Amino acid sequence: MPACLPPPGSRYTKDVLCEASSWASGGGAVALEAAAVPVFTDDRGACGPRGTLCTGPAAGRDDFDCRMDAGTPLVCPTRRGATLVGILAKTSSSSNCVTGKRMPTEFVRVSDYVEWIEERLQL
Repeated sequence: MPACLPPPGSRYTKDVLCEASSWASGGGAVALEAAAVPVFTDDRGACGPRGTLCTGPAAGRDDFDCRMDAGTPLVCPTRRGATLVGILAKTSSSSNCVTGKRMPTEFVRVSDYVEWIEERLQL
């Protein structure tokens, strides 16, 4: 699905359902999977270091948090249409998979880097 870049510095409403999509492999097949994930918090520093956006577990997909790979996009519905709001920089939820504790998944907040992205893309 195509997605727009967010306006610089934009924030998102708690409990909005967004979509995370990731390549998953198993049984010799590779497939693109997607799941709805709620924005857990958008308060700076509330869930991780500055510049992060946290989500709760995937709706009805307990294993999805453990299957996401680095680069997983987080796309949310906005007035502008589908908007890329986060990118999973590392498998931050991997500790959830080892310990079994439910922790928020941390995504890099794209709106904090839009100006840098646009400079690099010469937009």
